[in-house]
Formats: sequence, structure tokens, C-alpha cells
Amino acid sequence: MNDVYFLQVELLNNIGINHGWFTRYGGVSAGKYSSLNGKKGMDDPDDNVIKNRKRAVRGLLKGSTRELSHIIHNFEDSILTINKAGEFIGYDASITTNNKVVLSQTTADCATIILASVDGEVIGLVHGSWHTLAKEIICKTVAKMKSHTSSEIVAGIGPMICKNCYEFGPEAKRIFKSEYIQAYNKKFKVDLKKMVIDQLYISGVSRIEDVNVCTYEDDRFFSARRNGSLSGRFITLASI
Repeated sequence: MNDVYFLQVELLNNIGINHGWFTRYGGVSAGKYSSLNGKKGMDDPDDNVIKNRKRAVRGLLKGSTRELSHIIHNFEDSILTINKAGEFIGYDASITTNNKVVLSQTTADCATIILASVDGEVIGLVHGSWHTLAKEIICKTVAKMKSHTSSEIVAGIGPMICKNCYEFGPEAKRIFKSEYIQAYNKKFKVDLKKMVIDQLYISGVSRIEDVNVCTYEDDRFFSARRNGSLSGRFITLASI
């Protein structure tokens, strides 16, 4: 299979933002990483990952060989302003004003949020794990973007694990506010989606479009909760 497939939202399409949340199909990886795995450093050879990332860029940008600016998260709340291609370790969000840059990250259940100003001056890509959401990563990213534009910022929410599939132990009561958790069989279900949306609204982002796909329930996407920690990671791309 050579074709790559991705989801988009009209809200971002309408302002000219190139973007895609890529399914697991159309890559060269095999076995549990089959086939468009975007993460290095696992059993999947890095050469496969490099090929997969290039396929994603060509698929999104109609044959372009543009290089990625890929962030590798550290589950904190560090934000990188990117002006060139490269692989940047230890960041959970990135922003750019450079239309030559393609922002990239990989996930397998965490939220993936694409932010963009409607004037096309700045975009952002946020890795919304429970760790980073607890530290209000979205609010901090939007604030950083606002230093580059006076225009409205809008958001697209990509595939992520839904509240019905995301269970936590008793530590959930210590980590999360009560409105984000629900007791269930001596555990708790955690609503990361509500955390994402609330942080967007708090940041002044009121126009939001959600692809409304649960990564655990939809096997088009990699899911660490469904397939284990060595699951592949699906790719998210965004560029002005």
C-alpha cells in the first residue's frame, strides 16, 4: 500500500493551513508498527521512520520534498519556536511563522491540537498528554502565538483517546480537577478532551473543530492503550 491517508478539519482548510492527522496506513514499517509509524527509537528501524515521514509530507503537500521540523516530547510543557527543519528533542509544543517549515509530532492516544491565526501569520502544534494538559500547555502555546499576531486564533483537535476509554488509578484524584474525572470500578475515567476544550476557551480560542475520533476505538490509528507501550505512533503535520 503506497497511499497515505489523513483527516482534516474545514476550519483550518478555510484559512489555508496545510494539515493532516495521518492514519497508520501507507508506510513501509512492518508487524506491530505497520505501516506509517512516525516514531524513531523503537524496534522499527529508523530508516523506515524517515521514509514514512517523507511519505506523509509528499502526501500532504502534493509531492513536496520539504523537510520536517519534528518535535519529540518530554511530557512537560516546553514550547519551541521553529524557523528551520530538524529534529528537536524535549518539547511538547512548537510554533512557527515560517511558511517553509512543516511542524510535526507523533502520538498514540494523547491529544494533538493544531492552532492557527486566521491571517496565516503563525501556527502551532501541541502534544496534549495528561502531563502537559495538567500544566496548561495549550494556554501557554496560545499566549506565545499571540505575540506574533493580533488576529483570531482557531483550533483543530485531532484523534485522541476518549473519556470512556481512558482509565486511571486512584492517583487521578490528586492529579486532575474533579470536573475531569468520573469514578468507575474503583478507578477513574479521565476526560482529556474536556481539558483541551476548556484550555482553548480560557485562552480565548472559541472557534474549534474536532475530528471526533477515539484512537483506542478506531484501529486506523495507533493506540498505546490498545496495543501497548511499543505501539507505533501516528503522524500529525501542519504548515502555513
